[in-house]
Amino acid sequence: MVRSILLRGFDQDLANKIGEILKRRRVKFLHDSIPIKFAKNESGKVVVEYNNTKEKNIGKEEFDTVILAVGRAPNTKNIGLDKIGVKLSENHKVIVNEKEASNIENIYSIGDCAEGRPELTPPAIVVIYLFIVIKFNTLYRQVSYSHKDYSAEVMKIWTTTKLQLQSLLQ
Repeated sequence: MVRSILLRGFDQDLANKIGEILKRRRVKFLHDSIPIKFAKNESGKVVVEYNNTKEKNIGKEEFDTVILAVGRAPNTKNIGLDKIGVKLSENHKVIVNEKEASNIENIYSIGDCAEGRPELTPPAIVVIYLFIVIKFNTLYRQVSYSHKDYSAEVMKIWTTTKLQLQSLLQ
């Protein structure tokens, strides 16, 4: 099921090409659809009930395998950040400055939980490395955050095809 577009946030020419390749391999996509219920039937297949948002009806289909990608959301609601005054965005990400620091001393946020940062693993890995180097002075020379450039990070899509994207973030 594809709620809106395949591989949101990626180059759509490439995303559509991946979709075509997967369709040739008999992968079925249900577009404009949101799952409502999953159940296994007697033969072991997965029966999916879904809402087709374009046709405004409820559908039901049977599948051998269902892959569910639910997106990313920061898990910051129930850890007490509000009780100590950490400023959060509307989507519950921690608002940080250029050094990944929140508005409360010694509280930092890196990766998907930080507002305004790419929701990708490679940039998060670079940021955590730089954070450790700077915060704990683990190198002989100081690394400046002003040199941190997310646009130089590699982005990848892993698929069942032998197709892999490695390009600069846009």
